[in-house]
Amino acid sequence: MAVVGDAGDGGVTAEDGRQHAAIAGRVLSFLFIASGFATFGTILLPKPEGFHVAGVAAIGVTAVVSGIAGRFVPWGRLPLRASLLAIPAAFTLISIHNVAGGADAYRYSLFYLVAFVWIGMFQARWTAASMAALLVPSYLAPLLITGAPASAVASVFYAVPLLVLVGEIIAWQACRLDVLRRQLTHQALRDPLTGLPNRRLLLESIAPALARAERMGEPVGLLFLDLDGFKSVNDRFGHSAGDELLVAVADALRSTTRATDLPARLAGDEFAVLVERPRGDEPLTVLADRIGAEIARSTTAQGLRVDVSIGMATWDGSADPDELLRRADADMYRHKRRGVALTPPVHLTPSAEVIEAGAG
Repeated sequence: MAVVGDAGDGGVTAEDGRQHAAIAGRVLSFLFIASGFATFGTILLPKPEGFHVAGVAAIGVTAVVSGIAGRFVPWGRLPLRASLLAIPAAFTLISIHNVAGGADAYRYSLFYLVAFVWIGMFQARWTAASMAALLVPSYLAPLLITGAPASAVASVFYAVPLLVLVGEIIAWQACRLDVLRRQLTHQALRDPLTGLPNRRLLLESIAPALARAERMGEPVGLLFLDLDGFKSVNDRFGHSAGDELLVAVADALRSTTRATDLPARLAGDEFAVLVERPRGDEPLTVLADRIGAEIARSTTAQGLRVDVSIGMATWDGSADPDELLRRADADMYRHKRRGVALTPPVHLTPSAEVIEAGAG
């Protein structure tokens, strides 16, 4: 499950990793507690020869106390693999339990199964296989110490591979589900044509940006772009030409914005750019002009004049994400109603492919 990818592409972000580590730690703590109570339960069952009630009870208490203590560990602040440090402790408890419980490999090996299910659920693939190096001595030690029969000792040859197999199958399935989750997240948060973040991701990103701005005392701005005359491109040259223009605009936005900015396609021919911590004292109008100039330079595959109207809004400490977007939208329409684009008009030269498509 520990898959790292680009956050915008639906990969595991830092926040995703923290949540995953926190869940893994909480589940691990619960399993310690549950296994401790299960250990108490074995006292009530028919007991094999050499069963020490006091020793088994002590193991149960230790497991429960360890699980309760684990609930107070800040797992979300630790690397996911830090929780693996609990596995040697768990194997040690199980091994001591096997000695106190009469070295019944057929019964107490089930506690190892619990550990490997957790490893498969929350750790990367092949982690379960690497744990075999710890499992073999933990499994064999109590059998050899108590002089278990050869049949019990021989169980290591099928118990260990089966436990590792269970862990790896679960990890493989968890990895497949994580890939599917990232694909679905990408589809839900990205525009399929341009690959830019969509309206939903933009609004979700504005809220934490405003929180950071309030905390750090730094500005946040939003640009709202509309391509005037875009409909005529579709009508005259076809939708493929319109799509080509939209992709060119998206590329222009990517090339003129920083890694801390967030360009997005809202719908149709509407785009937006979330700008955190603008460069020095550079006003948003300078960035808007640069974006318009880059669009004019790069979108040369179509055959009509297209004007780019850009509105802007700056966070004043009171606006929420929707309100900030509405302000930028309203500012863009003020420019459009005046009939003056904020940026230079885009003059496009038709390519042979587009002319041919329009003629068809």
